[in-house]
Amino acid sequence: MKVRKSIIRVINEEISDYDFLGNERHMEDMEYFEFLENEEFQKQFICDYLLNKSNKFKITIAHAKIGGDWDNINDDAVNLTIDHSIDIEYKFDVNKEPIKFNLLFDSDNVNINVKSKKDIGGEKDEVLTYSWFEYIKWDDIEISLYSTMGDEIEFKAFNKAPKKIQEIFIKEFNKDVIVEYTKMEINGSMDYKNIVHSYC
Repeated sequence: MKVRKSIIRVINEEISDYDFLGNERHMEDMEYFEFLENEEFQKQFICDYLLNKSNKFKITIAHAKIGGDWDNINDDAVNLTIDHSIDIEYKFDVNKEPIKFNLLFDSDNVNINVKSKKDIGGEKDEVLTYSWFEYIKWDDIEISLYSTMGDEIEFKAFNKAPKKIQEIFIKEFNKDVIVEYTKMEINGSMDYKNIVHSYC
């Protein structure tokens, strides 16, 4: 009888430990999703990024694909496509582990205007063509926020942000990958400090 009670006690302890571990993981997942869905957290992320607080971020490009007719050198390019996914580790609280999530930038039709200039140079008087983006309609690019498990999270703070903040945010995340892929500069650099500070 004592042996049987001991076995039952051990089994109950094992079950209790198992339930505790499962419940702890569940609570961690709930806290994680509450962070991602929290509008204040999302706005702070937007502001920290736009204010260039690079010590709070670790950003890794998961994949990037650029397409369209951007390389047409006859000044009649009108379309750029983008599929750009970024893995982010964001140190929201210095006393806690970074919050990990993913941003996806995607569009099949980003309106652009490309300008070109021909120069004669080199030893054989070669005709060299230089092209650059005169204009990119940044708000043609859609943005989605995902958990590390692949769940799409409503990006409330971004959706409620002023249009100019949305454009700056999209531009800052995508300009470098566009320049690197196309080997073309983007015209019209501006100082956004006043706009960002008025929002943040």
